[in-house]
Amino acid sequence: MDQTSKAGSAARNTIADSPRVLLFLAVAVALLGFGVYIPFDSSQAHHPLQERLLMGGFSIACSVPVFILFLANMKGYVVDMENDTFEYPGGGIAADSFIDYFRPGFWLQWFKRYTITLSDIRHVETFDKIKLNWSDTSKKYNKKKRYHLDIDGDFGAVSFCFMSKGKRDQLYSALVVANRMGSPVNVN
Repeated sequence: MDQTSKAGSAARNTIADSPRVLLFLAVAVALLGFGVYIPFDSSQAHHPLQERLLMGGFSIACSVPVFILFLANMKGYVVDMENDTFEYPGGGIAADSFIDYFRPGFWLQWFKRYTITLSDIRHVETFDKIKLNWSDTSKKYNKKKRYHLDIDGDFGAVSFCFMSKGKRDQLYSALVVANRMGSPVNVN
């Protein structure tokens, strides 16, 4: 899912967190399949048809927002140096004030794509988060690792969470190269 079109140098990078995209697709298809299957399942005949149709309809309705999440994330993160833009799926935009938490647009950001100007990015940072969960069945801690990338600038702050360290680092490198961050400074 990575593409680089070259015109002298890498002008456009598309980076997709494939495990995340595939997870959204798998959940959407599973919910849709369950919604279509359950009303006609003969083993559930002891439940009234109305109840089975309601359960199936609810499952299909739940598949719609998950499919929209899949569509928003499918295109990935697009760093376009030629047009000085960075396009990304929503979900990590930080609230500017306490009031933002009460605005529907803040909560619906997961279903949209956003575009900002590359030259507005002032800072890019990466970090890893490790979450330990105790499992009663295996009697040990399960480790879940997520890879984060934070950017901030004139547009505010945005945080991205990746399931793949390589994709996170690839986006980090593309943003750093696009903004010439970390290049030497000559003072003469």
